[in-house]
This record gives sequence, structure tokens and C-alpha cells, in this order.
Amino acid sequence: AAAYELANLRGFIKISEEELDKAKLELQDLEEKDVELKQYVREVETNNSIYETFLQRMKETNEVKELQSSNVRIIQNALLPLSPISPDILKITMLFYFISFALIFVLLITIFYQQNNKNSVRPGFISCLYLIGYSFGRFWIEGLRIDPLCIGGIPPFCDGGLRMAQFISIFLFSSGLIGIFFLRLKSYKNKTRNNG
Repeated sequence: AAAYELANLRGFIKISEEELDKAKLELQDLEEKDVELKQYVREVETNNSIYETFLQRMKETNEVKELQSSNVRIIQNALLPLSPISPDILKITMLFYFISFALIFVLLITIFYQQNNKNSVRPGFISCLYLIGYSFGRFWIEGLRIDPLCIGGIPPFCDGGLRMAQFISIFLFSSGLIGIFFLRLKSYKNKTRNNG
């Protein structure tokens, strides 16, 4: 009886090992099929995104074609001016910048040579005059420009307000005047010391 049970157990083990090997092969086959399935899913997703991109481009192209086709009718021919049109000189601010810089330069060189001939060159006087001249010209030119930065007005024309560059020009003009005042005060104090 023991030999019979031992033979039964050996047969059961052999059958179990065969089923285990069969299950391993099936599992390996399933894993390979799973890998193949994932590859197919990736290919399908890629093809789907390419297709959607293609459809989107096609829609955009159709929309652009619809925009390019115009339904415009000419109601009246253009009216030509009777006399030649020239640019509005008040709006050519770059030209005014160059002119103001040239005038300031000529003025400062003239004043410098006059002071140099009289041997009364005061350090800082020409710089203060430059601040005054530049800020005066800049204030006027900025009044002609369209600037979105303004104080107390509505951009871009700044009606009823002051442009930021004009505000800075006022500050520089005041600084130049204060500088000249202190230079004169200093020279006056030096004269009173020398005379006294």
C-alpha cells in the first residue's frame, strides 16, 4: 500500500511539474502578446495624434482660405489731392532732436569760448546750461509726440496732463537753475571774502 501511494505521489508530482511547465510557457506567451499589444496601442495612439493634427491643420487651412477670400466691393474711386502733400513738420521729432542738439552745442561752445577769453571759466556752469537747454528742448519735443506714459491725462495723447518725459525735463531744468544759483552764490561769497 505504501508503494502504491508513493507511485501515486510520484505521478502527481510529475503531472504537477508538467502542468507547471505548461503554465510557464503560457505565461511567457501571454507576456509576449502583452508586449505586442502595448506596441500596437502605441502605434494606434501615434497614428491617432497624427490624424488629429492633420485634421486640425486642414481646418486651419480652410479657415485661412475663407479669410483670404474677400467680399469687398469698390463703392467710390479714391479722391486724389489737388496739391502735393508734404509731411507734417511738427510730427518729425527726430529732426527736432538733432536741431536742438546742434543749437545747444553751438550755444555751449560759444559761451565756453567767451568765458575762456575772459578767464572767468566757472566749473559746472556749462553743465548746468546744458541741463537747462536740453530739458527745455526735450520738454517742447515731447509735447509733439504720442506717449502712453503720462501724469494726470489720458494716454496716448495725454490731453490735460503731463508726459513722463516732460516731468523729467522740468526736474532737469530746475536742477540746472539751482546749479547756476549755487555757482553764483559761491562766486559771490568768494568775491566778498576777497574784497573783505
